[in-house]
Amino acid sequence: MILNIRNGEERFTRINGTGLLHPSFNKASQKLVYSDLKSNANIVIKERLNINNAVLVAELQSSKFEREALLSPNGKFVVYIRVLENGAELWLYDLVLKQQKRLVKPKSTLFKNITISPDSRKIAMTAISNKHASIYIYDLVKQHFYPLDTAEVDKPLNPSWTSDSKQVLFSSKKDDKWLIWQSSTEDAEVTLLTAQGGNVAVSDREGENLYFSRQGQAGLWQLPLKNLLATPIKLTTKITAEFQTWKLNNGIFYFLKRESTASTQIYSFDPKTDKVSVYFQSSAAFNYFDVNNDLIVTAEIKEFTADVFSVTLK
Repeated sequence: MILNIRNGEERFTRINGTGLLHPSFNKASQKLVYSDLKSNANIVIKERLNINNAVLVAELQSSKFEREALLSPNGKFVVYIRVLENGAELWLYDLVLKQQKRLVKPKSTLFKNITISPDSRKIAMTAISNKHASIYIYDLVKQHFYPLDTAEVDKPLNPSWTSDSKQVLFSSKKDDKWLIWQSSTEDAEVTLLTAQGGNVAVSDREGENLYFSRQGQAGLWQLPLKNLLATPIKLTTKITAEFQTWKLNNGIFYFLKRESTASTQIYSFDPKTDKVSVYFQSSAAFNYFDVNNDLIVTAEIKEFTADVFSVTLK
């Protein structure tokens, strides 16, 4: 973010890279110098035995960048992002056949925020191309990659699926308010659900409640889908740190705390008991994860590297 201190105008500049650190602006040359942090991280799939132990199911050698990975709701495959110098690829690993294959490789496009529909037939993700963010769908059955209609919504973020696998939830921000939207994959109907939501929102499996987190705040909020004008309820006071990422699975919330270093612990929160506990303690660090019953997938960091770049800001 660049702030003009004379008129208060903010400008967002996206620079390709995974972790811009230590930016330094040279007024005379109008150049920004920064370091780009990269990590060599493999996709690691484990079966959890207890908090400290797990059996290795598979380890996928991948590119030297962090990436996201998700387990399908039916437990049959893993979807993950492979980040490249000039964009990203979407890959699938079949847990039954023990085979991996590339699904999508667009030109000069980055992927993030992948999410799999409850019926395990479609994948939604944020696609960033030419500094523009949009939401795309990959249909696993039809092998079709296409954009989701988000109408005129500016900067749609963090897609997730509704319980019927026919609608995609996403968020946007306007005047310091987080808006949560719903778009149909069948008739391109876009609906504003609430203007009192958060930046990451998911629906429960029963389709009764909307859960969301808020950027810059610690906690989880619940809003009934039958009464979207109700005041959102904060579920607990025991979550005291912001999320790096979080998941909802079978009524249990799993999350990583946002910290200055990569995480080694997955925490769980049970709303029925208001209990927060460590679900899994890893010997290796990671920034992305997913959980399906006792299967855990992480992007396990093997090595950090950093390059120094400069860019002229116009």
